[in-house]
Amino acid sequence: MPFPDSVVIDVLDPCYTVSKRLLNAFRKVVGPASAKIEARVVAAVDHWFARVDGRLVTILGAVTGPRLQAAGLTDPNTGEVLTADLATGTAKLQVLTVKAMNQVNPDSGYTV
Repeated sequence: MPFPDSVVIDVLDPCYTVSKRLLNAFRKVVGPASAKIEARVVAAVDHWFARVDGRLVTILGAVTGPRLQAAGLTDPNTGEVLTADLATGTAKLQVLTVKAMNQVNPDSGYTV
């Protein structure tokens, strides 16, 4: 089922704009360690999914091991996911997304 126009305009489009900007920034750096943590999180995502429940929009990024590694989100010695970095980057990504949403429509009433 397609999303309502207001969800696309007020939430998904700003989310796409932010993730596209961060992914482009990630691609320009020499190595993942020099990229912002939120750009590394976006680079680790293989597919994005969204779910709408009233005014709550849940956006999930499906990550894979190779993409986490390429984004510098795994320990180079053990291969373990750096969950603290992933959580920090996700939180910063959410802040940027909400800021972008508010620039489009500060009164949309949507929460991500």
